[in-house]
Amino acid sequence: MPTPAEDPADALYALEPDRFVAERAALVAALRAAGDRAGAARVRALRKPTRAAWAVNAAVRADAAAAGELADAASALQAAQEGVLAGGEAAELRAAELRARAAADALAAAAPATDGATADKVRATLRAATVDPAVLAEVVDGRLVREQVASGFGGFGGMAAELPASAPPPSPRADRAAKAGAASAGAVRAGAAAAEQERAAEEERLGRERVEREAAAEAEREAAERQAAEREAAERRERLRVAREKEAAAEQAVAAARGELEQAEAALAARREQLDAAERRLADARERREQAED
Repeated sequence: MPTPAEDPADALYALEPDRFVAERAALVAALRAAGDRAGAARVRALRKPTRAAWAVNAAVRADAAAAGELADAASALQAAQEGVLAGGEAAELRAAELRARAAADALAAAAPATDGATADKVRATLRAATVDPAVLAEVVDGRLVREQVASGFGGFGGMAAELPASAPPPSPRADRAAKAGAASAGAVRAGAAAAEQERAAEEERLGRERVEREAAAEAEREAAERQAAEREAAERRERLRVAREKEAAAEQAVAAARGELEQAEAALAARREQLDAAERRLADARERREQAED
């Protein structure tokens, strides 16, 4: 199975969803501080995963072997479907479907414990990955953002059960009877297939509506979190501005005090020179007095 590319942003998708936004902001800040503005913009655009999508990402990281089996089973299922359309054996398709479902369930078992609805979304997403290459690519990359649903089982739901296995050619009389019965059975199957398609379409519609509602709610939460982060950043900028102003004022005070000290030291040096001169004059005067006394 291909492993996710080495990327600092990859660690974000290993986090639980409630930590995603704060860690993403920290990573963006670190990249900006390092001068990588393009990388910061790319990370800022990363979407927070839903709970079910996070569980799928966690399962892929927890059980790489199960994720690899899912990818292999999906490839085998696609090959079996193409083989049946080309006139191949239905038994191969049945076996491939069973393997794909087992692979999806095995990887779902590696996901973190979640509530029942989320667990159902995890299984639905992994089964969708076995029939949709785009979903499979997101899953094995470990950066799934939204749960996914598939209409039927890749357009082949129940197909293997309806297709007969290979058998010896029938006798002419049995062949005529089989054809007569097949016409009636075909009509029944056609009606059942139409009903199944309608049911699958309705399930898909309901699933997509649910995903859209959850996506809208998630977008609102992200907007609120983004606004909170922007307010916090603005407050930090204001605190930094005030601190810089205080620092500048303190530097000016230090400079003024240093200037006054230098003036005082210069005046003291002048006073010391005057004192030295006066002491020299005093010494000369004393020497002359002593000479006069002698």
